[in-house]
Amino acid sequence: MAAGSVRIFGLGNPDRGDDAAGLVLAEALKRRFPGIVFSEIGTRPEAWVLAAADDASVNTVLFVDASDFGGIPGGIRLFDAGSAGRFTPALSSHQPPLGLFMEWLEEKGKKVYLIGLQPASLAFGGPLSEQVAQALRILEEGILSFLSGNEQD
Repeated sequence: MAAGSVRIFGLGNPDRGDDAAGLVLAEALKRRFPGIVFSEIGTRPEAWVLAAADDASVNTVLFVDASDFGGIPGGIRLFDAGSAGRFTPALSSHQPPLGLFMEWLEEKGKKVYLIGLQPASLAFGGPLSEQVAQALRILEEGILSFLSGNEQD
């Protein structure tokens, strides 16, 4: 899979502790891969998702977000569109809800996944927990390695 066929979207709220996880990862990755990695900081993620849906060269979409799946803080899980809905409630900070985006992208023929990070704290104004920060370092290294090894020439 070529890097150009993947889009990665970091989601979250920078003011709610570990809910910023997806944003932090996306901001780190997009310095190296600005056309592949996007965050919702200062943007409306709907525009990026719509563009990915209409781009025939994109076959895989990854969302990264804090997700309470009942794991240990800093735990990482990969969910497909069908199972992600259980961990992306209809009443969330994402409008439209992430689960609907994922299902819609899947209907458009894309492979769609959520990389969920189990938060330790979502306290308003709180910092990123050490557990989630460590998980983000592991994810960043793995994703950078994958994208670097699959760059289009």
